[in-house]
Amino acid sequence: MIATGNPPRRLEVTRRDGGCMACYHWPGPGPSLLLIPVLEVWGDRNRPRPSRSRMRIPERANIQLRWVAGASHSLPLERPQEVAEAINRFVFSLDGS
Repeated sequence: MIATGNPPRRLEVTRRDGGCMACYHWPGPGPSLLLIPVLEVWGDRNRPRPSRSRMRIPERANIQLRWVAGASHSLPLERPQEVAEAINRFVFSLDGS
């Protein structure tokens, strides 16, 4: 996610359900309140995929969630082609033409 303005105050990493989640604490409105397009890419580690609410990803039209089957937290290293394709699809969907 790319945002302008003040950087996040601090990064908090929590462990939940055998995985890690990084969460920024923003000085102003958090990412869930931003209106910029956001792409969340996650690996499912061949496990059941948690809901957006469990992952604390708001149900908003500007936030897209993409899963990479079998991958873990090192997505760019494990599955570079799939990550690149997800990013390309996302960026080209923003073109508006």
